[in-house]
Amino acid sequence: MAHTDFESHGAVAAEADDGSINGFGEPAQSLSGGAVDPVKQARIAEAALLSELEGVLSERDIGRAEAGAAKETARLMGMQIVRNIQKHSGMTLDELSKRSGVAVGTISRLATGARGTGPALWTLIALSQAGGVPLSLPEG
Repeated sequence: MAHTDFESHGAVAAEADDGSINGFGEPAQSLSGGAVDPVKQARIAEAALLSELEGVLSERDIGRAEAGAAKETARLMGMQIVRNIQKHSGMTLDELSKRSGVAVGTISRLATGARGTGPALWTLIALSQAGGVPLSLPEG
């Protein structure tokens, strides 16, 4: 398997015994209920794609592929964060919208992934404060 220059960022494509690809050099992990974590899915796809295309594409094309993968990762992460805020706050979209100042349609599109990009940081901060759910990054 080809290794990419993205190893320093933790994205190393590795194939598990079942054929699944993981961008972290280990088998893909499932969430409870058997669903694969969407953020890991995006990183897996990014690492596999970049590994496959490394010898074929120019640096410029690789840069474009990275930008597209980063945009998709931001969208998936935003989707997961917004869903968690809504779930843990127990609020409806209307309540969260009124308290945060973020439009109901925006919250809905972020939560379903229908918006083409991830949320702005101020949007996440407003939603987390309104829902009483702190934003934090996983340690590690």
